[in-house]
Amino acid sequence: EGFRKCHILNKAVRAAEGTYLIFFDGDCLAPAGTIEAHVSMAEQKRYLAGGKALLSRRFTDSLSITAIQSGQLDHFGLWWREVGKVQRLLINRLPGIRTWFDRNVPRPPAWRGENSSTFTEHVYQVGGFDERFTYGLEDADFGHRLQAAGIWPRSLRYTAPVLHLEHPRPYVRSEEC
Repeated sequence: EGFRKCHILNKAVRAAEGTYLIFFDGDCLAPAGTIEAHVSMAEQKRYLAGGKALLSRRFTDSLSITAIQSGQLDHFGLWWREVGKVQRLLINRLPGIRTWFDRNVPRPPAWRGENSSTFTEHVYQVGGFDERFTYGLEDADFGHRLQAAGIWPRSLRYTAPVLHLEHPRPYVRSEEC
């Protein structure tokens, strides 16, 4: 039925039983400590926006379930040569430095569907995700509505980066962007 991310997210929110929700896109891998970072930094009237490091298509295609489950991606290795925005992984390993970088992002962080979190009540307060969106800008819209409701962003770009798998996007049609 096409790109239905917002519909699926709203359905997941309604099914969720927790008071705090963490959102990761299906094309992202959350390294060890990512969920803990979101939970430990949760604050009322805030949403947290994490960052991402981009895995190359070649590395994505060669990645195995065993490598992921073994925690290989939680450690420095030659695989870092296959990463775009690798500085996020490097800074992530330096606690004082990553906090400084997160506090000094050049502009307020936007809601990032691939790696963001907030309280369930905040999602309901703004009416959930707008299902009229097809592909593109659906995350920005949700973040803008959170901010309009007084729910402000905090960056976890360097504290909690996810690994984004490179893949084709057959659901993108130029008339929807």
